[in-house]
Amino acid sequence: MKDDDLLIAVLRNLGSDESILDRFLRYHDLLIEWNRRVNLVSRNDERLLVRRHFIDSLSVLKAVDFPEGCRLLDMGTGAGFPGIPIRLARPDIDLVLLESKRKKVLFLKQLLKMIRLDKNVPVICARAESSAGEIAPVDVVCSRAVADTASLIKWSLPLLKETGRIVALKGPDAATELAALPEDSRAQIREARLIRYEPFPGILNDSWRHVVDIHIEKQF
Repeated sequence: MKDDDLLIAVLRNLGSDESILDRFLRYHDLLIEWNRRVNLVSRNDERLLVRRHFIDSLSVLKAVDFPEGCRLLDMGTGAGFPGIPIRLARPDIDLVLLESKRKKVLFLKQLLKMIRLDKNVPVICARAESSAGEIAPVDVVCSRAVADTASLIKWSLPLLKETGRIVALKGPDAATELAALPEDSRAQIREARLIRYEPFPGILNDSWRHVVDIHIEKQF
């Protein structure tokens, strides 16, 4: 299946408006253009952008039910994953992007302007561990291949509302990370789930994903 057809099939599966396909294609082309100057994704991934980055980001919507109108922070977003694909598919979500590398921030700002999200999606140039004072509290912190689970909890706590959620797209080592969480991290957790799932059977067969879904209730 060609990439365009594959992405349309995924958007249909999610119940999203297929008209956003054009914005994904613009995203794809700009990322390839910038990747010649800025290391946004591996050069080996350029031909796999749709499968390995766009669809991988969208897949979390099959595992986690993000509340309508929630405020979501994409921590260490890099080239915009998973936040921007999620926001394109779920325009009700109030997205904030957090990225510490200035060249990537410049890419994100140009991208958001090109796909007409620049008025709706702020980009914060800061490190996760020092950004609490710059961002209003959010409902959900989402991340993809950023850090181990214990670090994500530590960095996310100051950014979340009194009750919040951490959603991390992880590799198969996620269970080990959860089992090894220190006591100070566990004290803040109301519920933690490791979800292993196949998001789009019949579209991407045997393409399993791992998501860590942590519900936080802050202890004061």
